[in-house]
Amino acid sequence: MVFVCIVLAVILVFVLVRHLHFVWQIKSINEQIEFINTHETNKIVTGEYRNGSITDLINNINALSRQCSILKTQCLTNESNMKETITNISHDIRTPLTSLSGYFQLMCQCNSSAEREKYSKIISQQISILQEMLEELFTYAKLSSQSYEITSEKCCINQILRDMVLSFYQEFKNANITPDISIPEKPIYIWANDMALRRVFQNVLKNVIEHGGKFVCISLIEMNSVIEITFHNDILHDTDIDTARVFDRFYKSDIARSSLSTGLGLSIAKELLDKMNGDISANVNDNIFEIVIKLEK
Repeated sequence: MVFVCIVLAVILVFVLVRHLHFVWQIKSINEQIEFINTHETNKIVTGEYRNGSITDLINNINALSRQCSILKTQCLTNESNMKETITNISHDIRTPLTSLSGYFQLMCQCNSSAEREKYSKIISQQISILQEMLEELFTYAKLSSQSYEITSEKCCINQILRDMVLSFYQEFKNANITPDISIPEKPIYIWANDMALRRVFQNVLKNVIEHGGKFVCISLIEMNSVIEITFHNDILHDTDIDTARVFDRFYKSDIARSSLSTGLGLSIAKELLDKMNGDISANVNDNIFEIVIKLEK
């Protein structure tokens, strides 16, 4: 009987000690959580007394804490990006709007019909520029949404490229550029999106004409499983291109010459190609700027 009492006493003491350890551990966890919630810290919850349930609780709390930290970082980044976007949009749109206002006042003040017609044409051009800028901003906003998807279809890639180069005939002529074009006649098909490809080529060609010199070379090469489209153009001597940033939003190699551009053209091209599992890269070699687009057949 005495032995049984001793055994029961030992068991009771053991249970009491374990209970106190559990209480102490829960209290410690609560204190650590309170500290993490009230301080900017990367501290994680720890525990000296390891038990299956306690260990699982600590691991789950730390996993949740890491997720919250990642979400907080993303929110801060998105907020910073939004502020930068608003600043850039305000700056980019202000220029054509100011120009429109100035030319409109001049048109109202002049008495000559020829002068009014001249100012009317300039105003029309400025409105077109503003519309194009707003369309680029709207397109980029859509592409930035994770829910935005592009449907794929069978596309004749060389025909699409040929069409887009021909659509820039007048722009090449006005810039006194005779492009060297190498596009196979035989139809080459890929699984992509027709309108998205046209927008990609349009943005790249526009960049070539606006920021390049007189040398332009456009080629399409069919490899085993990849189609490679290359755009070469010479660089103006006063242009400094950071190839690591050319596809960043709002990047402009020359702010003075790009005042009427959003700097979103190549960024939109990259976003569209990403959604079609394509790739786009940029290089500078011997004063020649090169953009290479790769798409799977």
